[in-house]
Amino acid sequence: MADLAMFDKAYYIPRPYCITTGEAPHYTGLARDLGLTMEEGRRLLHGLSGSGILAWLHPDTASIVALHLGVL
Repeated sequence: MADLAMFDKAYYIPRPYCITTGEAPHYTGLARDLGLTMEEGRRLLHGLSGSGILAWLHPDTASIVALHLGVL
C-alpha cells in the first residue's frame, strides 16, 4: 500500500488535467507525473479508489470514471 503522501499526490494531480482537458488522466500519465513505473501507477490508482475516497474506476480496468475533486 502506498503511503499517505503518495495518495495525496495521486488524488490532487488529476485536478488540473481534468479542468484543462475535460477528461481524467490515464494511470500511465499519473505514473509518469509521480515518477513511478506504469505498474506502480496502476496499483496506486487501484489503492486510491479502494481507500474510501470518492474515486471510481471502470470495472476490470484502471481507467478513471469519476474522481471527486472538491473538498471532502
